[in-house]
Order: sequence, then structure tokens, then C-alpha cells
Amino acid sequence: MIIELDKQLFVIDGKFDSEHVRPGQVVPLMSEDGMRFNAVVLEVTADKVKVDFNHPLAGEQVSYEGEILLVRDATEKDMNAQPCGCGGGCEGCGSQGDCGGCNGGGCEGCN
Repeated sequence: MIIELDKQLFVIDGKFDSEHVRPGQVVPLMSEDGMRFNAVVLEVTADKVKVDFNHPLAGEQVSYEGEILLVRDATEKDMNAQPCGCGGGCEGCGSQGDCGGCNGGGCEGCN
């Protein structure tokens, strides 16, 4: 997920935003359908900005350790739960702030 974007996308008030868009900086971006992404700026050339959309842990070995605290039968609500449509933010549920959805660990605000 490394792509080159037109430098014009980072122009504010007729001037390229060199303060925030430089190698190593994380820049927030939004797709045409409102999905938000963070990207790391890799390179800035005369007309392009190369960004990396990969997660910082992409390609790394990640180990988890946990403990099972409860075993129970699934409830009717568990069985009929709808997938969260917010895509990790609040755009999908229409909330103006933190909906408590995917980023909050649950999808209550999105359903």
C-alpha cells in the first residue's frame, strides 16, 4: 500500500504544506467516500508525494498472550449482531463525535 499522490492534494491557500507533509510525518487523508486513513510520508518530489498506508506493524511478527476469563453460550443478541459499518470511525453511523463504535471496542453506537 505504497502509492504516489499528486502534490496538489496537499496545497493549502495556494501553497504546498511543507510543514506537515515531509518524510516521516503521519498525515491524515480521506477517500472519496469519506473513509479516513493515516499515511506516512516517504518522499516528496517536485510533483508527487509518496505515502505508505500500511499499518506500522505490517510485516512484523506480533505475539499475544491472554487469559480466558469466561466461557458462556451465545445469546440471541450475539447471534444476530450486525457488522459495524463505521469502518473504524464515526462516518458510517452518522455520529458527530466518538460513537463508541469500532475504535471504542464495540459497535453499540453504529447499530
